[in-house]
Amino acid sequence: MKELSDKDVKTKYDEDAEQTIQTYLPDLNIADENSFRLYNSFPDSVIKTDSQGYILECNNNGLEFLAISRNEIIGKHLTEFLHKSSLNVFRDKFPVLKKTGFVEGEIKVVTSENVVIDVWRKGVRLDDRKGNFMGAIIVDRDISAMKKTEKELLEYQQILKENEKKYHTIYEYSSDAIMLLAPPEWNFTAGNPSTIKLFNAKNEKDFLAYEPWKLSPEFQPDGTPSSEKAPLMIKRAMEKGRNFFEWTHKKISGEEFPATVLLSQITLNRKKLLQATVRDVTSQKKAEKELKSSKDKIDQLVKLRTKELHESEENYKLIFENTTDIYYRSNKDRVITSINPTAVKLFGAKSSNELIGLNSRDFYFKPEDSDVFGEELRKKGSVERYLLKLKKSDGTPIFVETNSKILYDDNGKFDGIVGVMRDVTQRLEQEKQLHDHKEHIELINKILRHDLSNNLAVIKSAIAIYKKGKDPSMLDEASNRCLSGSQLIRKMKNLQNVIDTNNKLRPIRVTRVLEGVKKNFVSVQISVKGQAFVMADDT
Repeated sequence: MKELSDKDVKTKYDEDAEQTIQTYLPDLNIADENSFRLYNSFPDSVIKTDSQGYILECNNNGLEFLAISRNEIIGKHLTEFLHKSSLNVFRDKFPVLKKTGFVEGEIKVVTSENVVIDVWRKGVRLDDRKGNFMGAIIVDRDISAMKKTEKELLEYQQILKENEKKYHTIYEYSSDAIMLLAPPEWNFTAGNPSTIKLFNAKNEKDFLAYEPWKLSPEFQPDGTPSSEKAPLMIKRAMEKGRNFFEWTHKKISGEEFPATVLLSQITLNRKKLLQATVRDVTSQKKAEKELKSSKDKIDQLVKLRTKELHESEENYKLIFENTTDIYYRSNKDRVITSINPTAVKLFGAKSSNELIGLNSRDFYFKPEDSDVFGEELRKKGSVERYLLKLKKSDGTPIFVETNSKILYDDNGKFDGIVGVMRDVTQRLEQEKQLHDHKEHIELINKILRHDLSNNLAVIKSAIAIYKKGKDPSMLDEASNRCLSGSQLIRKMKNLQNVIDTNNKLRPIRVTRVLEGVKKNFVSVQISVKGQAFVMADDT
């Protein structure tokens, strides 16, 4: 829209100003104060000046308009109530008024309270009885509201232009076929480049030569004639504002293909039209057919894939809410802004809303670990499989591994953190049990090696002595040692069974226990040699 011009404003200016000036001009030429007071009934500001521009009189509306009293305004110069941007207007136009008898235009007036007001000013020359220039009648009308309305209209039109530009970009570069249909016949009136390509048309003109049902087979898969079903789909879209459905289309070259169609009601140039968005789902239908005989889980995956083609937002929501890992996002103040339902169960909360808004420090078993993690992220930009010790709402410690990275705004400044966490508490516990079990096995092996080595040494010596002296007692000693080794192996096996059934047992050094006893019983003399171990729990 063009800016407000003199001509535009003049058409908006009520003609009563000129009529009033012409009605009372003879009296004003005589400079009769009683005659001038007739202007008090006029809705605009009316000022009478001398030949130099000094104010001689002002009507009541003018006084109210300028927020000043009659005594204060008399004798002041017109320029005292002009904004600095309008001072040149007086210098340029007052001589013109004197010469031509009439001037008008837009200026900015400043009231006694320093309020700047846009006005449309008309000036009429006043002459004395001899025709000599004696002053002027100045009529001001407040056009601020009109200027505001014009500004809002300009902003609205700018928004319309921007939206139109966005729509045009989407229309031209969309990978989906987009076309427009106009009533009453609902023929195609436009088609984007993807439409031309989809239907194998030579160009847009070639495509527009076909009626919608001519680009469909005679019958739809449900047996309904395309020429009957198409108007029903259009009617439903006009009634509800939109209509999404599956349809079998036909290319100009004759090949049929399955498609999804979204009919959306739009208004263009004050006319109601339908925008049709057509997507070829041939590959999708092929996948559905191949997976039709699969199990329920595969069947659900096919449906999810089908949705993904035209409802990516739903797909994201489904993944977000059903993943076994925790997805989180925090802002630059480390406040949680997004977290998925998996976190609710892990942290023992009632809902996601209970967690959103909390500071990430609130989740750490040791709050200072949050600063260590943050510093590591700032240093590297991202981390993988970083181990954190967090806590549930009741204080129970939990361990998670996280892949996280820093987010930056358009200016490259820190804007938050996004990441995925996985609960590894059970895995770490199992790893600890495995480590303890390994220690148990090593202890048993150590005991077996020691005692069996002793028994074998004795057996070897007994056999050597028997060979020399044929002493039967040496055979008895060797036999006893073999029996002792067998019993030891059986005891170690029983010990292993105890360890396996009670994984809380762990090797305890006897010297450590005795040292504790010695502290409590100072008078008792205790002497310990060697490094003996026993299997016991912490109690």
